[in-house]
Amino acid sequence: MEANMNTPITMLTVGQFVHILRETPEARDLLKEIVMSVLKDEDIEKIIEEEKNDKPFTVRGIPGIASIFGCSLPTAQKLKKTVIKDAVSQHGKLILTDVDKAKKLFREYTAKHGTFAALPKV
Repeated sequence: MEANMNTPITMLTVGQFVHILRETPEARDLLKEIVMSVLKDEDIEKIIEEEKNDKPFTVRGIPGIASIFGCSLPTAQKLKKTVIKDAVSQHGKLILTDVDKAKKLFREYTAKHGTFAALPKV
């Protein structure tokens, strides 16, 4: 059976229901409307603030580092190995970088040494 927005909810499997919520713009809009009608502005702000405090904003891989600093991939690799190494965690091939910490480390480094041109040799 092909499920869509007109299918009775009692006829859906859990998988079909989740698929409709994720993939159908009308369902996403309706769900957002329901949630927003129940929550107050201060509740939403509190949720956003708690999420910010709970999880550091991270990027993945060398391209993620390059996007933070607007630099090339080779420069991002140099930054990873030197200036922002304390903000980077690597598990096998997975590289995660804490954006706030990386920016802080980069600001401290450039305050002392100048710009990208002064990156240490790898």
